[in-house]
Amino acid sequence: MTNSKFKDNLGSDIMITSEFGEYLLGYYLVKKGCFVVRANTEGCDLFVMDKTGIVFKNKKNKMVGIEVKTRQNPSTSFMWDGYNTLISQKEWNFKSYLAIVTPKEIMIIPFELIKSKKIKTDRGAISISKIKRLKFNQKLKNKIIILDWKMPIENKNKKVNN
Repeated sequence: MTNSKFKDNLGSDIMITSEFGEYLLGYYLVKKGCFVVRANTEGCDLFVMDKTGIVFKNKKNKMVGIEVKTRQNPSTSFMWDGYNTLISQKEWNFKSYLAIVTPKEIMIIPFELIKSKKIKTDRGAISISKIKRLKFNQKLKNKIIILDWKMPIENKNKKVNN
């Protein structure tokens, strides 16, 4: 692996894939009482129906579509225009969301915020840190969902009692 771009980062982060993020989010939503189906369509990874209305407020028993982006670094920004999601939203007639999965959390934001300058960098990329800050905005706090998750890291020097 001498020529690998991952040679300095051989930890578990390189194992995080897009499917991992989709399955992790799907698992969480099922545990919250949602019905989840993996979509096989451009612009939408998960079809979700919130039977309880707990996760997606005002969307009880309505289908939503979620495009999942999985990132290895929690402090990144990335380019994404959402064109395919816009097409899927029109074809399937559902409200669209973008979910960003990082090693410590999942952020779910409504599609209409994607074009907002409030979450963009100067270059026009979507900023994960700006999304986190919007969670404290009074008008938007109920629209942005942030789920904390962490995989426990085993300390190899410490014995674990069973």
